[in-house]
Amino acid sequence: MILNRSQLIAVVLTVFMLGSVCAPLAAAAGPSVPNSATSVTTDQPTLTLEPESIGSETATVRVETNATSVAGYGANVTFDPDVVSVEAVSGVDMNDPIVNIDNENGWVFFTQSQASGIDQPELAEIEFTVREATDTDLGFNADDTTLNDDSSPPEGIPVTPVGTTLELGDDEEPPADTLSLVAGEQSGDQIGVTLQADASDVAGYGANVTFDPDVVSVDSVSGVDMNDPIVNVDNENGWVFFTQSQASGVDEPELAEITFTVQATGQTDLDFVAEDTSVNDATPEEIPVDLVGTTIDVEDDGGEEPPADTLSLVAGEQSGDQIDVAVETTVENAAGYQATVTFDSDVVEVDSVSGVDFNDPVTNIDNENGTVTFTQSQASGVDAPTFAEITFDVVATGQTDLDFVAEDTLVNDESEEVPVDLVGTTIDVEDDGGEEPPADTLSLVAGEQSGDQIDVAVETTVENAAGYQATVTFDSDVVEVDSVSGVDFNDPVTNVDNDAGEVTFTQSQAQGVDAPTFAEITFDVVATGQTDLDFVAEDTLVNDETEEVPVDLVGTTIDVEDDGGEEPPTKTLSLTASEQSGDQIGVTLETNASDVAGYGANVTFDPDVVSVDAVSGLDMNDPIVNIDNENGWVFFTQSQASGVDEPELAEITFTVQATGQTDLEFVAEDTSVNDATPEEIPVDLVGTTIEVEDDGGEEPPADTLSLVAGEQSGDQIDVAVETTVENAAGYQAAVTFDQDVVEVDSVSGVDFNDPVVNIDNENGTVTFTQSQASGVDAPTVAEITFDVVATGQTDLDFVAEDTLVNDESEEVPVDLVGTTIEVEDDGGEEPPADTLSLVAGEQSGDQIDVAVETTVENAAGYQANVTFDPGIVEVESVSGVDFNDPTVNVDNENGWVFFTQSQASGVDAPTVAEITFTVIATGQTDLDLVPGDSRVNNESEDVPVDLEGTTIDVEDDGGEEPPADTLSLVAGEQSGDQIGVTLETNAADVAGYGANVTFDPDVVSVDAVSGLDMNDPIVNIDNENGSVFFTQSQASGIDEPELAEITFDVQATGQTDLEFVAEDTSVNNATPEEIPVDLRGTTIDVEANAGGGGGGFPAPAPSPNAEPASFQIDAVDVSPEAVTVGESVTLAITVSNVGDSGGAYEVPIETDDATLGSERVVLAGDETKTIEFTHTFTEPGTVSLFVDGTEAGEIDVTEPSDSTGDDPAEGSADESTNSSNTSTSMTDRVVEMPGFTPVSALVAVLSIVLFAGLRARP
Repeated sequence: MILNRSQLIAVVLTVFMLGSVCAPLAAAAGPSVPNSATSVTTDQPTLTLEPESIGSETATVRVETNATSVAGYGANVTFDPDVVSVEAVSGVDMNDPIVNIDNENGWVFFTQSQASGIDQPELAEIEFTVREATDTDLGFNADDTTLNDDSSPPEGIPVTPVGTTLELGDDEEPPADTLSLVAGEQSGDQIGVTLQADASDVAGYGANVTFDPDVVSVDSVSGVDMNDPIVNVDNENGWVFFTQSQASGVDEPELAEITFTVQATGQTDLDFVAEDTSVNDATPEEIPVDLVGTTIDVEDDGGEEPPADTLSLVAGEQSGDQIDVAVETTVENAAGYQATVTFDSDVVEVDSVSGVDFNDPVTNIDNENGTVTFTQSQASGVDAPTFAEITFDVVATGQTDLDFVAEDTLVNDESEEVPVDLVGTTIDVEDDGGEEPPADTLSLVAGEQSGDQIDVAVETTVENAAGYQATVTFDSDVVEVDSVSGVDFNDPVTNVDNDAGEVTFTQSQAQGVDAPTFAEITFDVVATGQTDLDFVAEDTLVNDETEEVPVDLVGTTIDVEDDGGEEPPTKTLSLTASEQSGDQIGVTLETNASDVAGYGANVTFDPDVVSVDAVSGLDMNDPIVNIDNENGWVFFTQSQASGVDEPELAEITFTVQATGQTDLEFVAEDTSVNDATPEEIPVDLVGTTIEVEDDGGEEPPADTLSLVAGEQSGDQIDVAVETTVENAAGYQAAVTFDQDVVEVDSVSGVDFNDPVVNIDNENGTVTFTQSQASGVDAPTVAEITFDVVATGQTDLDFVAEDTLVNDESEEVPVDLVGTTIEVEDDGGEEPPADTLSLVAGEQSGDQIDVAVETTVENAAGYQANVTFDPGIVEVESVSGVDFNDPTVNVDNENGWVFFTQSQASGVDAPTVAEITFTVIATGQTDLDLVPGDSRVNNESEDVPVDLEGTTIDVEDDGGEEPPADTLSLVAGEQSGDQIGVTLETNAADVAGYGANVTFDPDVVSVDAVSGLDMNDPIVNIDNENGSVFFTQSQASGIDEPELAEITFDVQATGQTDLEFVAEDTSVNNATPEEIPVDLRGTTIDVEANAGGGGGGFPAPAPSPNAEPASFQIDAVDVSPEAVTVGESVTLAITVSNVGDSGGAYEVPIETDDATLGSERVVLAGDETKTIEFTHTFTEPGTVSLFVDGTEAGEIDVTEPSDSTGDDPAEGSADESTNSSNTSTSMTDRVVEMPGFTPVSALVAVLSIVLFAGLRARP
């Protein structure tokens, strides 16, 4: 335990007082009693430790006395901490004592008292936990052990402490039941061992069994008479833990069977780990059992039987210089495989591995070292599949073994690996004597004909290929080129000459690719026949990143057949260009098809030459458009219910970027035409080429963004921000002005929402922006309100680079039109010289503080309404800084907080409050003061202020989330002059708590704290300073308890926050360990002398013209006017608050030459209250009394006629009391408590201090 400074001082002072008080008592009490059973022959009463029950794990000892009229006690019992430890101390004939346990040093101190005495009571019961099964002595520390009676003041009862011996020796009979391991016969390489119990009503177990991992290993553990257990196997270290439980018990069950696999011939003990092994019944209570292990002899039977399934390599016949080898398995439901195959790389090398019953595998070929690895898997299994086929190229005549690498080869079904026997093969191959192919090739590889088309790949074996050029010839009577597309390279630049039967294409890139497929030529069949496809050598080459690479050109021959199918479409979809007009050119999309009801078109262009400005409908409505001017394409589509014959579908308007030429081409797979059925209409796609010329400069935009000034009104002038843009969906604007003539007051939205605004009146700029999902035609986007600073003229201009307008898809060019305004200072009121400002600090963790500051001199009151984004932050609290804590109304759901405070005397330029925000999410939020609800006043009137909000950027720090459990104060309804507040938690297994709650002592005071789901707590009330600490604990935990109820007395109408002092507040479970909780206070509104009610929202804000609090004394009634020395005089003082705002006032009471005291009163606006002040005079004479500086009357004080002598209990000085502040010291209360001696009282104080420290520092 770490004590803070105040706690340490309290402990030291208490120990000092304890020593001074206990010394004489200790001398009279005699020596300490030994820690053993003692034979007592004295006549005085005894205090005895009497064993109640002794078990193998716990022992209970009674503390009893034969004394009479016992009303209190303190006892310090010592014990051997190696043998026992104290679990709890509970009351028997008296309440549960206050307890301090030190199990480390072997002592427990406990004390309790009550008002009335008991004869021969059983005071308490100590519950010990047995740590070692050996006898041990228990004794009293006589110096710390006392009894007292119920006299007033209480008197000590002489007593003889008598200890005892706990007989904990391990003489208990072994359990009648056993938990045994019973081995079966070995079967193959496995042996089963049954876990069985001969106990009755067995409902659960846990067992940790050890074994020699060099002899056996655990294969599995399965349930027998109970379900399969939860299992943790460690075959490396030789143990297995398994556990299971159920609701109902079973008699003499076979609980589980452990299946061991034999690792080697030998013997191993199977033993239980006792501390990890137990059996319980259905209560559930543990059943004592004797643990009986076993020894097993096992024999390795010569090795694992070969798997029933195989993975095999099956070679086919050699064909030319190639041979195929199938990879087959007999596994049922095979869902995946991995294989590494070795071969002699001087005889064969791998050309490829392709999938058969599975997809093509992921393959890694290493022909240099003679290995190939390949793998594939799928979701559903296949029975006995051929996974793949390896194609080998013959390198030289010879023979090679093809073998699997066992550690890299496996087969699995849908759930697990399947053991397989690996079956390789041997192949004999013969080099056919043909010419070896050149080192590198550029080849044409034909695919299968599909319909009237056939694809031919252009492939090379060149490593690091970075570019190519190819001219391919063909028979134009048999085929013609439809297109050439890129494969491993981008689409090539292509020139097709179908009349001459030739196609040329080329492409290059910065980085090389190994053995790429450059491109694919798609041929259309013209007629059934055969054609050679050959490269033109002089026009064909391949280069790497630095130079040309020699290649052997390998053409091909294709046989094609005209399938009699539909001829190429007779209908077309065409792009037709018109003449350039200025920097724009229109291109029409048209078709000669009939009954056209819909289309989609993707048109490509060179974005360095032209860009798309717009696409508009002609014979159909405007299409839906997606423009990508960066990459040079535009996609547009439209449809309707009825068809149109030979329509002009749309017009694309291009803007010229530079003089040049560009092809306009369709992307075939993204372009189609359909009729009204709807069915697609086959069309031939006909692009076009346009030549354009940059005419020397961009035409001015057709649209404008303008500043339009209104008429000056007073010292303000509004300027509208308007645009002619159609479908405008967003804007950004930066406007400059002469800050010596005007300054920006605000920027508000008109046809758009209020923009995000940055005002810099010092440098004469304002920037603002806003956007929305849907566009508006020719909107007024915003209005700027300027305040006139001085008579004069100023230009209002846009900053071009910071100003733009966009529609729903892209920026719209606009001409920026500023304006000039002439303004006149109308001699009216200048803007306020003072401000009320929000000033944000740095974020700390998930919180950020914002100060509320004002420049007002002599500020005596304020009210503020601050708005924020509740999706970004929420208000945690608002606390006073140079003023008291304000009255607060927080609405975190809608994002606002209202708070107000006032005082009698003013403060210059105060920080009135600080708002603590908690971060909800990373982001930005404006914090704004609501003008109608925010103001400042001095001691006499409102002070005009300029309201200055702020913007904060916050970041969710990803830190630990607040605890899931809460400790809350929940207020009930006010009843009369009292209100109850419940302390409750939603935590589970709550066994103790300590809480320190603060409140405003001018509004309420604590009457009592009582227990609800736990006993009445120990309570320390400080109504003078507004705090109450209370604590309680018990042995067993409770789920979601209502812990206690605080009853408050209303002192004055008002509002008070009830808050926890976090470092003094905690909740613990029965372990005991602290339970993290989120502390949630509350706010209560109370009304003096109310007949009920309470709760509700904070008091409404004062009206804007409210007068501050102002107090006056209406009347003073002095009674009686003549007294004798020692008698009291009472002043009844009537005070009124003649202001509108509430406040507090300290009323001074004086004589001619001395101050007798003061009385504090809290009054709402226009409220009157009578308070009382009482004083006792100790000297005779005539005394003039003054209240708040005004004479209230004279008092004649005379000597008493019949003196009875001095009473030591009476003070010699004047004594004054008042009606609201009555305080009794803790020591006074303890001394006057029946049943406590000074020793036990001080020990109780010490225990409370120590307990509070422990609670605050778990």
